[in-house]
Amino acid sequence: MRKLTYKIEDHVIAKVLGIQNFTTDEAAVLELVKNAYDAGATKVDLSFFESSLVVKDDGKGMSLEDIKNLWMHVGKSDKGYLEVDQNNENRILSGSKGIGRFALARLGSCVKLYSKKKSFETVKWETDWNESYVEIEENKSDWSNGTEIHIYDLRSVWRKRRLEQLKVFLERTYNDSKMSIRIISENYNVTLSNYFPKPEVGINCKSYIHLDIKSGELFVNVKSDEFNDYAQSFLPDINIKEFEFKQNINVLLSNWDNDGRDSIDEGDINKLIDELGDFSAEFFFNFKASKNDKAKYEYKYTVTDTVLSKGIVLYRNAFSLSSYDGNKDWLNLNARARKSPAAATHETGAWRVRENQIAGFVCIDKEENPLLQDLSNRQGLDENIYYHLLVEVISLGLKEFERYRQSIIRAIKKHKESEQGVSSKTDNIITKLLSKKCKVQELSDIEEKQLLSEIQDLKESLRARIGTEREAQARYEYDVRLLNVLATIGMKVATGAHEIYNDRNHYISSYDNIENALKDYDMWDILQTPEYTRISTKNIPKIIEKGRSSMKRIVRIIDTVLQKSEVQRFIPKSVDLKGLIEDIVRQWKADYNRVNFNLDIQNGIVLNLSDDVLWTIFDNLILNSIQQNSGNVIITIEVTVKNNTIQFNYHDNGKGLAKKYLARPRLILEPHESTRNGGHGLGMWIVYNTILSLRGEIDSIDGYNGFNIIFHIREMSSIGN
Repeated sequence: MRKLTYKIEDHVIAKVLGIQNFTTDEAAVLELVKNAYDAGATKVDLSFFESSLVVKDDGKGMSLEDIKNLWMHVGKSDKGYLEVDQNNENRILSGSKGIGRFALARLGSCVKLYSKKKSFETVKWETDWNESYVEIEENKSDWSNGTEIHIYDLRSVWRKRRLEQLKVFLERTYNDSKMSIRIISENYNVTLSNYFPKPEVGINCKSYIHLDIKSGELFVNVKSDEFNDYAQSFLPDINIKEFEFKQNINVLLSNWDNDGRDSIDEGDINKLIDELGDFSAEFFFNFKASKNDKAKYEYKYTVTDTVLSKGIVLYRNAFSLSSYDGNKDWLNLNARARKSPAAATHETGAWRVRENQIAGFVCIDKEENPLLQDLSNRQGLDENIYYHLLVEVISLGLKEFERYRQSIIRAIKKHKESEQGVSSKTDNIITKLLSKKCKVQELSDIEEKQLLSEIQDLKESLRARIGTEREAQARYEYDVRLLNVLATIGMKVATGAHEIYNDRNHYISSYDNIENALKDYDMWDILQTPEYTRISTKNIPKIIEKGRSSMKRIVRIIDTVLQKSEVQRFIPKSVDLKGLIEDIVRQWKADYNRVNFNLDIQNGIVLNLSDDVLWTIFDNLILNSIQQNSGNVIITIEVTVKNNTIQFNYHDNGKGLAKKYLARPRLILEPHESTRNGGHGLGMWIVYNTILSLRGEIDSIDGYNGFNIIFHIREMSSIGN
């Protein structure tokens, strides 16, 4: 059998791998810069003329044999992972596919290349992309090593504005200091500087977030100078300057299903995390605060002196992947904010950082993260499961920063509200004037100054009240958005329930009619013999009995759905608490015979509220206990009166909270927090909001020995002995 090899025309290669392969001229220039870096150059000059470009570096250069055997061999590369450059520094090489040289075709129609390797003669290679030639260049021997590429008949015009754009692009893209890059043209000579400065909180960011992913663990370190030092005096439990967090990633990713793309068990997640490898990220958080908010939330700055352009860059060693150079929201920050649009001041909603509030970069490694694979044109990554895992882990790190910052703002807001309540009770000049205890003409100089100060305070208070009302409006808009989704689902269910309800007698009697018909045809006794009941899937009497039992249960559920959506359930009235909880328990026991209840409820507690409120709390708690646990479940509910509040203690004997929540159980109160596949993560958020609406609070949550939650409410009309 004769061996064959492909033959292809030069102009076809230039078109496919050059002109069409590189999406922009800037990406093609970057490819030439990468080649200089991989050649060990300490500097590269990009000199633009009217119709030509000269790229000159002081790298190791090429010999005649290199040109013949490597440069002209498409798809072949001698580049490994790491090389030592002429300054004895290690460089991780960016190229490996052997097609980057065709970036030249994207930029111009003709090329002349001069290259010299130490101890070798200068080589000249030229092409018009139809034919290529190589020879020894005897007239260019005044250099020891390097490469000089002349690109003629440029396909684009490079004026000053375009060169400035190229400068910004290359600065964002190049993330190393081993090689300097200079852009030269008429009246333009600029050496590129580092795009991302050394992080300095209070100077170029309000908070700096560093993520490290090592050996399957997530490390988060936050340094902040966002808030006035004074705020620390009334926030003893929170360090407003620094925050650290460490956790196994597999614990945080329990039941991760890659947004429904894959079915992944715990063992698979451990394997995927290990295969993904270690990486790191650095983020600069910044935003412009209003003057009113600056005073209200103890912000130290309206905005810092230096503000970095938004965008997150993904670097693979010294260079970014060009489709991840900060211009697209590849971390889905906007989608995260849309899903959870709460302000940082929201009592229960989860604040998410906005795309325009953060800049930074993520660093991956060619050898450490081999499964984050380039597309063939090197203009992006294959968005496989490892890419999605990378994005998810970064999102987990950002969540820790978001929770930390929101906890500070919530605490400051709470302190300010209590402080305002105290100051409003003090006597003042305005109060005396309004009560006619004194007249303006009778005020002393000191009292006049105090009056002016009080008027100014009133103006500030009015502004603050307007701001508070706006926050409340935003908070309720957020709550309504989430609840509208659930309400819409509920209406669809109720509509279907009405249709089933109208035919409920038919559904239940159908199984009786089938059984009676089989008896009338003298088939029932035969079907009950061992011959016909041996196989469960063909045991007709058993199938009929199971169907009858299931249908009765469905009808009970339909009755419950329709009953709970009746208008009168939402009308406040006097309610006996013990009787109401007993009704709730009775309903659940009818639907789930594997659930048992122990009730210890103080007699004589009467509430003035609508039925739906406590049903909402306990329905969600009981549903969670059932969904999280298989087998028999014992639920204990204790209710007592203490310090003019009603104390509730709810406990089940199940498996308790997932690992990720054990140390920080209040995370389950955040919206969209769930470890159950297909779970919406809103149940406990609804419970918390309902308790707050009753002027209550959740006192403690524990998930080590079963699940336990203790909370109190203050909405009551009378309490018996």
